[in-house]
Amino acid sequence: MGYLLVLLKLLLIVLQIVMLTHLATEAKLSAEDKRSWVIGFVLFGGITSLIYYFDIYRPAKKAQNDLWGEAKDI
Repeated sequence: MGYLLVLLKLLLIVLQIVMLTHLATEAKLSAEDKRSWVIGFVLFGGITSLIYYFDIYRPAKKAQNDLWGEAKDI
């Protein structure tokens, strides 16, 4: 399960890079198309950030706090 989440995160990051590159290189897009790309980029960035927070950062931070709590008890 962990490998699947890591793969999903990497794919989302690659997709973000592709979207941003496309947005930058295709500057002749209409305003509506540019807005759609920006909205998509922000949504995927937000989803990736949420996955990172709940899957990696939050458990690591909790484990770190648990270690500090145990160290204070000693």
